[in-house]
Amino acid sequence: YGQAVGTHDFVTGDCIHPLIGVLGEADPDDHIGYRAIGIYGRIIDVPEECSGTSYAGYFEGDVLTTGVLTAQDVIEVSDSLFKENIQPLSNASEILLNLEAHTYNFRSEQFPDFHFSTEERAGFIAQEMETILPALVHEVSTISKFDETGELISEGLTYKGVNYQGLIPYLVAGYQDQQQTISELSSQLISLQDQINACCSVASQSASMKMMNEMRNTSSSITLKDVKSIVLQQNIPNPMEETTVINYDIEVDFQHAEIIFYDGNGRQVNSFNIATPGAGQLNVFANDLSSGVYSYVLVVDGSVIDTKRMIKQ
Repeated sequence: YGQAVGTHDFVTGDCIHPLIGVLGEADPDDHIGYRAIGIYGRIIDVPEECSGTSYAGYFEGDVLTTGVLTAQDVIEVSDSLFKENIQPLSNASEILLNLEAHTYNFRSEQFPDFHFSTEERAGFIAQEMETILPALVHEVSTISKFDETGELISEGLTYKGVNYQGLIPYLVAGYQDQQQTISELSSQLISLQDQINACCSVASQSASMKMMNEMRNTSSSITLKDVKSIVLQQNIPNPMEETTVINYDIEVDFQHAEIIFYDGNGRQVNSFNIATPGAGQLNVFANDLSSGVYSYVLVVDGSVIDTKRMIKQ
């Protein structure tokens, strides 16, 4: 069993020396609190000014494990039992936009004790991250090295590290903000497309009516047909303010026919029963109708014949 008790200079406030507490035993019968522990280390009563240079265990070089590595920074305590003042994470998208990612190479030759990879890496600069998310940046220190006589070989190094796992909540919240924005823009796009289609339909009908009027002024016309048809016309005017007119023509015998009106959410607003075959005209009064995009459907003997959209200003 190994243990190091925190000591510091109460006059200067400096940490006298880094604290390392570690124990390693291979006895399979040894246990602590009914849990078998191969290596156990702890530090006790560490002053705050020494927290950056005191460790329960210190390993210089790579660490290999064939089991699960459990630590607060690796598997963070997340049970609601330990939490209070829980609030939604806000401004995640704005925070992520302010972060700047980099590619880089470690100075592996200048700092051989860190065993840095020589491959190109991608990540953040701790000093830049600290200005945006200071809670994810921590200051850590290596220990000084001494020879057998106590002579200093190399001074300990203090540097900044980034808690990359702490970025995950910001990434999730930012993604959710983005999806909400996409959904809202998609709904607006659909509404605008419906309005454009309706306006184009009105413009096309106006051009057709103008051409027909010009043709009537210069020539005679006749309609020839030998098939029975069902026609539902676009309402005029469209967009409308208080009233509009819908023309229809049902040149077939039927049991039941009606024109059904729906709002933008698909809820039925009203309906009109058509009693007899032939051409007809329906005057629609919309004084008390809210502004928006509506639709009307011609249904004959249970079959949907045609659907049109109309706009109430």
